[in-house]
Amino acid sequence: MTGDAWPFLVAWGLGATACGLIIATDFRGAARRLHTAAVVHPQFADLHGARWGVGFVRALGAIFAVAGPVALIAGLIAFTRDEPGPDSPGRFPTPVLVAWCLLIALGFLNFWKRTGWLHRVWTTGNPRHRAAALVLSAAILGFATTTATGHPIPMLACWLVGMLASLTLLLGKSAPAPEPAANPDF
Repeated sequence: MTGDAWPFLVAWGLGATACGLIIATDFRGAARRLHTAAVVHPQFADLHGARWGVGFVRALGAIFAVAGPVALIAGLIAFTRDEPGPDSPGRFPTPVLVAWCLLIALGFLNFWKRTGWLHRVWTTGNPRHRAAALVLSAAILGFATTTATGHPIPMLACWLVGMLASLTLLLGKSAPAPEPAANPDF
């Protein structure tokens, strides 16, 4: 394991532990909201996600709640060994950067379109949720930029900030209810 692996392991361990515990314990209805959002989403409507139920979502959360501390401890051990590693992974080839930019642009269009998740959050008018939606958008852009330019520590910071903003939206009391899927057979 190289010296630059520890920031990823620590960030992933913190994120997986927090999200896993919140979903596994169904804290403030997080697992139910996540299940409802997945079932009514048009991309998952054809997969018959209603068969899985909230228990399946909570079991997945439990897996992350167990794997998170393992990654966190491995990252802290790698940090204490103080192994030198390269300063940065460097820039990606141009075709990869173009594909990355297109993927981020499509994701933003999907999030902010009229029926998108962040647009629905914005229209609720709740200032805390609006702020979380803006922070999440900035974190996604920061993550894309720092990944493309090869800066791992700021990339992981953007990822953690985006995860916290997403948790704020997921655990919010007045988060907008997902709209039903466009599939009439659902």
